[in-house]
Parts: sequence; C-alpha cells; structure tokens
Amino acid sequence: MRENGIVRTRIILDTAPVRAYVARDQGADILDVLVRYPIRVSVALADNAASELQVALIDRRIKWWQWKASRSGLKAIVDPKSPIFPDREEVELLRPVVSEFDTDNYTNLNDWMRGTWKNLLRSRSVRDLEKGKVFKDSDGGISRVRSNSREFLVERMEEKRASWIKRITDARDTYRNDMSQETIAENLFEALRLLHPNEQHLELRYNAYVRAIARFVHLSQREKSPYRPEGKKRRGDSFDMDLLLALSRPSIVCTLDKRLREHLKAARSIQTSQVLTPQELVERLEMGVLVDCIPEGIRPIR
Repeated sequence: MRENGIVRTRIILDTAPVRAYVARDQGADILDVLVRYPIRVSVALADNAASELQVALIDRRIKWWQWKASRSGLKAIVDPKSPIFPDREEVELLRPVVSEFDTDNYTNLNDWMRGTWKNLLRSRSVRDLEKGKVFKDSDGGISRVRSNSREFLVERMEEKRASWIKRITDARDTYRNDMSQETIAENLFEALRLLHPNEQHLELRYNAYVRAIARFVHLSQREKSPYRPEGKKRRGDSFDMDLLLALSRPSIVCTLDKRLREHLKAARSIQTSQVLTPQELVERLEMGVLVDCIPEGIRPIR
C-alpha cells in the first residue's frame, strides 16, 4: 500500500487475533506494538473478520463491555483510511482471479468500509449498530452506514461458502483422480496465464492461493477420508482462501490458524512465510526484517 510515495506492508488481521484482542486473552495485546510503526505498516481487518465481529456482537458472544474496553486500542492499530481488506484499489489489483466483488450496493467501496468501521467503533449496543453512522463520503455527499442485519451478514458468509463448495466440486470433476497435487497446480497456473497473458508475476503473486486450491482438490479425490468442503469443521476454508488472496500484495496475514499454516506448507507454497502469528509478526517488525517474509517480486520497496 502506497502513501505519500512510501510503500507500506499491509497487515491483514484474521478473525481469531481480533477476537483474542477484544477478549484480552493472554498475550493478545502484543498487537498494540503495531501503533509504533504507522509509516511501515497499514493494518486492516479481513472482510470476513469484520462481518464475524458484527455477528458476534449482535449475538453477544462478544460482550459489549469488552468491545467498549478494546475499541480505542483497535482504533489506534487499524488504518483509518483503509480499515477493511480489500479496499477499492486492492479489489482492482485482484482482478486476475476475482471477477467481481460485492460492494453491498455502495458505489464507493472505500466509503462503505470506512463507514462500517466508524460505525463499529462508535457502537455501544446492537441498537447503535443498527442505527448506523452518518458521514461525509468522498464525493462530499452525506451517507449513513448501518450494520447489516444478522441474517444478511450470515447469508453473505454462507454465499461465500457455497461458492467455495461449488469450486471444489467442479474441479474434482474436472481433474483425474490419478493427477498429482503438483500437476493440478500447474494446470491451474497455466489457465491463469492464458486468461491474463500480460499480467506479471502471476505464478508468484497467487502461489499460495492456487497451490492451496490444488491441494484441496487433490485431497477431495482421496478414497480414504477425502476432503469435504461442506463439512461442519471446514466452514472457515472459504474465508481462508480470501486471506490467501491478500498475499498477492506486499502483505502479511496475521492469524492463529495453525491448520492454515500447515496446509500452505503441505501445498509447497513459497508464500508460507507471509502467514504469521501476532507474536511472529511483532518480533519481525521490531527486528526490521518483516519485509523479508515477502518473496522478491512482490516485496515493498524499502
């Protein structure tokens, strides 16, 4: 992410680190260190993390007193200009693999995400979330952003999951059972190159995303204990894939999901180093080596 001529490393927070920070779990406040480095990093919540946070508040699985106590810390950590990933610029850069993005009927995605974040920060109850926040948009007009209903938020997340299930099901029918994980990955990369012959570094930028899909497809074809995307324990896989899309930029995904990290290693992705725990993230940032976690070719300019 570039601001005032400086390219900053984008930090995408997964749901679990945000929930842990709000609950004040032991060690979760290490994210407060990020406040010291506004010139070097731009921190955002993943799109699914913002939705899940709203649902948890509506359901009161996150207590409102916890949210009130933690929101000033999150406000200081998160980039107010781009608080939710992906913003409009990032959506455009993801066009090679994402044909469209649901902007929730807002013509300006950046206005919508900033309004959503402001509404979350000011809310002290479900009523506040639903009432919404009035703000001036980038065109000078007056807009109101409300938290979408629980039903809408859940439906939106379920639509993402349904799309992921269909993708794996279709791919399972496309590739032969005797194809190796590596062969499936090469086929997916070739299709990407044919669709976007003028795009540079496609195989590097989308290495984790494509190889993760290839591994899931390969696992779904096993005779014993095949991968089933519709399984209850696999509900988060579609959100994980969105996180992996973020790695196509000079970015780091901050997560507590051990399974995601193990899956990337098994998929043999060169972008595994871009997925860090909060502790690892802060350690590398303070040592001045965070950008070294990003492969050359997508690494920000020092």
